[in-house]
Amino acid sequence: MKQNHGFRVVGACTTLAMALACGGMTPVELPKLPPGPPLTPGTTTSLPGDGSLEKAYELTCSTGAGELALTEGKSVVVKCPANCTTGAVWGTGLYTQDTTVCTGAIHSGALSTAGGYVQVTWDKGLSAYVGTTNNGITSSAWGAWGGSIKFEGATVQAPPPPAHPSGLPGSGVAADPLKLECNTTAPALKLALGTPLWVTCPADCTTGAVWGTGVYSEDSTVCASAVHSGILPIAGGTAKITPVAGLDAYVGSTQNGITSSEWGVWPRAFQVEAP
Repeated sequence: MKQNHGFRVVGACTTLAMALACGGMTPVELPKLPPGPPLTPGTTTSLPGDGSLEKAYELTCSTGAGELALTEGKSVVVKCPANCTTGAVWGTGLYTQDTTVCTGAIHSGALSTAGGYVQVTWDKGLSAYVGTTNNGITSSAWGAWGGSIKFEGATVQAPPPPAHPSGLPGSGVAADPLKLECNTTAPALKLALGTPLWVTCPADCTTGAVWGTGVYSEDSTVCASAVHSGILPIAGGTAKITPVAGLDAYVGSTQNGITSSEWGVWPRAFQVEAP
């Protein structure tokens, strides 16, 4: 029995049901999922997410395209787990709308076996679907079917890091260092003891007050201290600042064109490292 909108007769040994049929038992008929209503991001569904780039649907390896509630021309972004290689797939390039999504996406080349994000689009049905072996997945041929799906790669960018409490430009992570002025001192950075912060200094920060050598009192200007330490050249650049416990005494010295001063007890300090 072949019907466009009713049941599919399994005819190849690629699933458990198919294996039973190939072993001499009566062929198994699989119910076909009907298309659902148009999907609008934010619609409540049984799948985690909303189908947008920001909140892709989180699928299992067995999720069929019918569960995405798409209509013709509509697209959603989904996230597939790894190793979805055993689902039923019909077609090549365009797939029947009851194909398992993640296995079909691997077959199409839009997704690797490592899983990840892929865009799924509902398309017109075809009069015939071609079966092929691609990317370690074998799809089956089929005749006419009322709806198709196609796959495209989708890149979901991580959200930007939160603003730093100092209010300075940047977030203080390695990929987005805080942008300092030559007169910025460590207290302005809202440092937490032991938590590193990445900063970028402009050029020619040679005149700020500096106390210490290697470890600097918290009220030292950060960029001049970074130049004094040898981590940054006078031309400026990026350095990692880590707050440490204060010292009983800070040693003054002249290094790299900067003269630091000595001081006694100061409760908080920082050290400068290469990024």
